[in-house]
Amino acid sequence: MCQGKSLNLRTGRDVSSLPPFVSHQMANTLPFASDKLQDIYESFKVNPDSLEAKLIKKTIITFKLGKKVKAISTQVIGDKSNPLQKYKVDKVEKLNGDNVVVCHQEYYAYAVHLCHKSPKINAYTVSLVCENNVQAKAISVCHEDTASWNPLSVIFLSKMM
Repeated sequence: MCQGKSLNLRTGRDVSSLPPFVSHQMANTLPFASDKLQDIYESFKVNPDSLEAKLIKKTIITFKLGKKVKAISTQVIGDKSNPLQKYKVDKVEKLNGDNVVVCHQEYYAYAVHLCHKSPKINAYTVSLVCENNVQAKAISVCHEDTASWNPLSVIFLSKMM
């Protein structure tokens, strides 16, 4: 992203359609392990032969991030009632690429995120300004090389769902 460039950006999200976050206490009572797949399918009434079941199976793989984690996400300041707006790039700053861990929302009955680290990820903070004084500090992540990724991966399929 280049300074001064304009782009249409969806900064707001209709959270009513997203899977809900559940409390830690409730999450601990729900099955979430590869050896509990049948229990998971039964709990959420999922057909074990469905695409949904395949996505759930992929989601239950987990990783530890460690203790020195700083979570960052896009922040919007101002009227958020119009989620799709035209912004102008004010400033771009590269984050420390050696320590970037990227988290993606995964397909599951409640909010679950897959976090991963790759040597070819660059992350940036992008300061944006809109005509109606709405400002955003967006996080932009570039996976620099996806050539070796499976084009039928859940990562690409989930964008189509």
